[in-house]
Amino acid sequence: MSTLPIGTLMKRAMTKPRVNLQQLRQRAESALKQQGEWLREEAIASDPESVRWLLEELRLYQAELELQNQELLQSQTQTTLHLARYRQLFLQMPLPALVVDSRGVLIELNRQARQLFNISALASLQQQPVLQLFEHDSREQLYELLRFSALTPSSQPRSVGPLELRSQRHQRGRWVDVHLMPLSARELESGQLLLLLVDKSAEVAQKEATRRFESMANHVPGVLYQYQQWPDGRTAFPYASKAMESIYGLSPQQVMSDAAAVFKLLHPDDLMRVVESITASMTQLTLWRDTYRINRVGGDTIWVEGEATPERMADGSTLWHGYIRRLASETKSVGGNDGAA
Repeated sequence: MSTLPIGTLMKRAMTKPRVNLQQLRQRAESALKQQGEWLREEAIASDPESVRWLLEELRLYQAELELQNQELLQSQTQTTLHLARYRQLFLQMPLPALVVDSRGVLIELNRQARQLFNISALASLQQQPVLQLFEHDSREQLYELLRFSALTPSSQPRSVGPLELRSQRHQRGRWVDVHLMPLSARELESGQLLLLLVDKSAEVAQKEATRRFESMANHVPGVLYQYQQWPDGRTAFPYASKAMESIYGLSPQQVMSDAAAVFKLLHPDDLMRVVESITASMTQLTLWRDTYRINRVGGDTIWVEGEATPERMADGSTLWHGYIRRLASETKSVGGNDGAA
């Protein structure tokens, strides 16, 4: 006996994206009924042994169909659970998350994204381009990322940033890195993408503050610096403005991790006094101030004066914040250390 009718029915049922079990059962019963009618017709011309064999085959087919129905039902239940878990994860994710289509049109936002953009209802943004959530200067970078992802689909995450978000009332200067990835292999084919936004506002603000400080420091007549000394004797200038080069002939990078080159330039008659005044300032945490000579690399000797305030660090080192400026002419007030020695 051929199994084509039932086998074809199950194959078609298994390949459907959504399974209607009631419809499937009706079709299976219809197929069994048709085979039963065929069986009665054949039974007239068949011997009893053939009839028993055919009946046993039908019972096996029916049992197999019931098992396949149960597997389909379990698969549908698992799919529903996975979908519910995904929805819960997406909505409760601690990062702002957005889903867009291949054109960059918004499909969905999670709770964090709605709070970030001050959106009370998703309907107000559906079918709108995601680019509108960003400032004009940042849109081109995001557009290029979306376009590249559409032209060259990949399962690997891609990133761009920092990008500036569109200003909201009382909220400015918000910057994010955008991490883009397909939701799954199916979404990779359809072009749907998940966008995660990572806040970079603090880093951008810090870089901007550093830039402004550097700009001002470069116009100060003298070198602004941080000098650090550890209990084991190590010394360094973690920060020094560009004027370090005009006074000492050394770049800020040359002394960032080791200040030995600076002390080598101090006049021999002044070196020990300066070292002692620094040690006193470190021990007593008092203001350091001194006047001394520098033998520069070019061979000339100049007079400078410096002043710095010490601060004890958690690792036991001492960090001074201060400045050093060049004196216009030789001074007779050598060793003018106030409050340190």
